[in-house]
Amino acid sequence: MVRELFPHEFPHVEEEVWSHYRDRKVHPGGDRIFGGALAGEYLVGTARCRKHPDGCEVDRVYVLSEYRGAGGESTDN
Repeated sequence: MVRELFPHEFPHVEEEVWSHYRDRKVHPGGDRIFGGALAGEYLVGTARCRKHPDGCEVDRVYVLSEYRGAGGESTDN
């Protein structure tokens, strides 16, 4: 299941997923975070959409290493 996360869930993202990637932090006023959960409970990946004055961009996608390469993503260049 993938959904947008609420600001009160951001510390959970930082602790469970982003701590593996140089302790990234969420900026609640400027970020929208989308999370993918295994069995609807365990967060295995996130995408950060950063707001800019002229629009939004997805600037980070994080997937825990044990879930990478398990299918669903393209490996084509």
